[in-house]
Amino acid sequence: MRQLAWVLALAVAQPDLDSNIRQRIAKDSRVLGGVASKLLAIQADVHTAQEEVFGKGLDMKSLDALVLEKKAAETGWSNCQTQLKQEADQVTVLQQQLLVEKAKVA
Repeated sequence: MRQLAWVLALAVAQPDLDSNIRQRIAKDSRVLGGVASKLLAIQADVHTAQEEVFGKGLDMKSLDALVLEKKAAETGWSNCQTQLKQEADQVTVLQQQLLVEKAKVA
């Protein structure tokens, strides 16, 4: 009974803590979903470029365009990987914070 009273007192003192952490995790998860979508779009662009190149003869203009597209795709891929790592690290920190706060309540 005493532990329940302590938990209720803590919940009254910090009613939004758990909710805020859950909202931040949900937001970060949506961001990670966006990054994953961007990665899939880049992969689709590369696939389209490959189909175009292998579907017709190569001339210098199309080869130059392919090289530029490849560089842009690699840069986009690298940027998305970096952003994905940062977001995943942030989600990990938030999950750890949530565990700490739950431990305090328990």
